[in-house]
Amino acid sequence: MVLCVTIGKDGSASNVSVISGPKELVTSAVEAVQQGRFRPFLANGEPVEAAARVLVNFRLTGIQVSLT
Repeated sequence: MVLCVTIGKDGSASNVSVISGPKELVTSAVEAVQQGRFRPFLANGEPVEAAARVLVNFRLTGIQVSLT
């Protein structure tokens, strides 16, 4: 599942939209990303809000989230 996410200055995720993936997993993927915390992007050493692609891999034993 690939999502577009806005990563806030505080590392929170918002404005989550689906780029690709099975519709049956959308709710679970969005919830997983919204519950996570990310390292904010930096511009001139200061945290800034930025859009990122996030890859969510589902496994039978759990969920793994990573930036792409």
